[in-house]
Amino acid sequence: MKKIDEVVTPFVDDINDQISIYVKHQANGQLRLSDDPPTGYYNICISNMTINKT
Repeated sequence: MKKIDEVVTPFVDDINDQISIYVKHQANGQLRLSDDPPTGYYNICISNMTINKT
């Protein structure tokens, strides 16, 4: 199982949430950094867009 740590920064994004960086410890000893971006659905919800079935 790979260990993942979260680093919460003092910086905020466009909806005023703190920006986090995720650090995944790889089996070979390297670190993988990710900002784990929000999903497309999440972005649609926060931007007040609606999706209508046609």
